[in-house]
Amino acid sequence: MKRALVDGMAHRPLGAEARWQAQAQAKRLAQLQAMGQDELQTLVGEMTSATRLPRLRYHFQRQGHGFEAGTKETYEQFFLGHIRQESLRLFTVLSRIGERKMWYLVDVDSGAIALYNETRGRHWSFFHHPDIDRLLAETHGSWVELIRDADRWVAESW
Repeated sequence: MKRALVDGMAHRPLGAEARWQAQAQAKRLAQLQAMGQDELQTLVGEMTSATRLPRLRYHFQRQGHGFEAGTKETYEQFFLGHIRQESLRLFTVLSRIGERKMWYLVDVDSGAIALYNETRGRHWSFFHHPDIDRLLAETHGSWVELIRDADRWVAESW
């Protein structure tokens, strides 16, 4: 398969990209559906009960301005408050690099997103996206959403 060079970077043809996304989404959905409710609850608990953001200084320097956080401690408090919200939407995707199991804990109203690397068992980033509707539209068809339905977790292609 020949790749196009755009802005100095190799990109897959659109058909191959769509095919890869669909396959990755189906694989991720199957992974979640194979997990029991206790496993899913434990995973969600790991993502939402962290007590710190790893590499705090690094993330604060790169992303703190998006939250108008004056200090890294304030930024970390925003992060901790964010991951504990019950209204978060939980999206997951397999990354291109090594098919890491990545989670996006999204607050649609504020545009805040905590990124969790399930493969490594730790939070990866915390950032603000200026146009969350656009982000969701652009990623539609590649993510799986984990939804709390009464007393159980349900994974759905999104």
